Amino acid sequence: PQVRMALDEVLAETRGTSNPCKVSFSVGDYEKMEIVSKLLAPIMELTNCLQADGVTSSLIIPGLTGAYKAIETTDVSNVIDGSDFQVNLRKCLRERFSCEFVPGQDVDVSRRNRITRDEVFGNPHLVLATMLDPRFKNAPFEDTTDVLNSGHTSGVIAVKILEERYQQQKLRSGDKDVVVNIDTDRNSTSKRSSLFCHLEKVKTAAQRANSSTRGEIQRYMDLKYENESSDPLEFWKEQMSNFPILSQLARIYLGFPASSGSAERLFSIAGALQRLRRSRLKWSTIEQMLCYCEMRLKQLFSKKEENWL
Repeated sequence: PQVRMALDEVLAETRGTSNPCKVSFSVGDYEKMEIVSKLLAPIMELTNCLQADGVTSSLIIPGLTGAYKAIETTDVSNVIDGSDFQVNLRKCLRERFSCEFVPGQDVDVSRRNRITRDEVFGNPHLVLATMLDPRFKNAPFEDTTDVLNSGHTSGVIAVKILEERYQQQKLRSGDKDVVVNIDTDRNSTSKRSSLFCHLEKVKTAAQRANSSTRGEIQRYMDLKYENESSDPLEFWKEQMSNFPILSQLARIYLGFPASSGSAERLFSIAGALQRLRRSRLKWSTIEQMLCYCEMRLKQLFSKKEENWL
């Protein structure tokens, strides 16, 4: 109904012009367009999410999986050609993103060469971005029925990738583990005798082991999942003292954008600021104006929402 109303509105606008549109649609055409709209809606929603501001790198893997399942579960039984379009759309997603996809004999050589492969589940950077998002962690890798993953990267493998990268970052940061000092004032026997001094090194090593690779990662994995509307960067800002190494990795892998949409919007805003009448603006001034605009956006929108309510 929404598609039909939108098309009827566009056609009605053209009829009032000097060159009216003479195209007409049957009931079957409207039903087909409605199905096409439903099947493409998950991809449009995913595209909007990946082009948004904020953290987007961690949305690629769970977003693709969600879009594929949404397309797969869409009911197209009431349209004749709907199932064919659904099958081909799912096939295109598998061709592009599945780890285990092998082109069949029915695919011609020219098309096989044109297929752009992007095995997202085999990309360690995207795996780390998903793992470091407290809204998802290893949940997208635990689904054994995921067609795009096909068991390539399980939850155990994802944790292992995180542990390996954790060790590398730990060496770069100089192994700055926080060790709790032993309170000798509470232990009077340590003052009277040095009989147990040989255990001090063992205790220190044990404390380091408890707060090392598996310890920090395990404590993070044991936390409850954050709400989907929450900001992962705010989470890591608050938990920086509890997860010093993981917070460093989060700044790296949650910082790169999933698409160039946000950068292109900044270029458009910068071009609008430096118009012909404002061509004497310094680039440093424009940069400050853009930064101020980005910082004020959330406050402005929150105030507008409060006024609406």
